[in-house]
Order: sequence, then C-alpha cells, then structure tokens
Amino acid sequence: MLSVAAARAQAEGDITMFNEHAAGALKVERALHESFFRHFGLTPAGVAATPLAPTNLAYTSYLLAVAYGSPFHEAMAALLPCYWIYWEVGKELERAGSADPLYKRWIGTYASEEFGAVVRAVLDAVNRPVSWLAAR
Repeated sequence: MLSVAAARAQAEGDITMFNEHAAGALKVERALHESFFRHFGLTPAGVAATPLAPTNLAYTSYLLAVAYGSPFHEAMAALLPCYWIYWEVGKELERAGSADPLYKRWIGTYASEEFGAVVRAVLDAVNRPVSWLAAR
C-alpha cells in the first residue's frame, strides 16, 4: 500500500515520504516481527503458511483497493489510521507500562519519538490543501 501510494503521489515530497516509509516498514517492522517469531519458535515457512484472519484480509484488501482505485488523497486518508492508531496505542501502553520484555519492545517501537515524527509527517500531508483538479 505504501509503495502504491508513493507511485500514485504527484508531489515529490509525498513520493519520497511513502517510499521511505515502505522501506522503513520492511526494515523495522519485519525485524520486530521476526524477533517475536523466533521467541515463540515460529519458522518463516510456518508463518508464511498461516492464512490471514478474515478481518485482516478484509482490511488489507480494502487498503489495496483504495490505493489502486481511488485518488491519492483518499489513499492517504485510508493509510492514516495505520500510522496514527499504532502511535496512540503505543503512547498509551507506554504510560501504562509493561513488565513483559516482548510487549516493551513493541511499545517502544510505536511510542517512540522517531515513529511520532513519521506519523506527524503523514498528518501534515493529509492536512495539506488538495488541488481537486490534480487529485483526479
């Protein structure tokens, strides 16, 4: 979805931002998830063979449909919760605290100022005025 959004963007800053976010998601989130898989003794093949939950499949299918079939500003609006919810949940869980080191790693990733800067950049892009003629 992030790569498709980058490809559909018209502003150079949006192209760069979403391409960087796609690369960052592959690097940071994949490393985080793979560390959890190792902790629980899951193999890459076992994880890959596990079907998506119906809700997850519906959500990711929706995101891809919007990315490919809707104007760029609608794709950004569909993507925004992916960022903003994780940041807000991460911050709230950080305030609550956790004794579990696995939860602490997840919380630390999404409550971090670094991730907050990413979320604020997307919020700024979403809040920027849209040229309706260019958005079509």
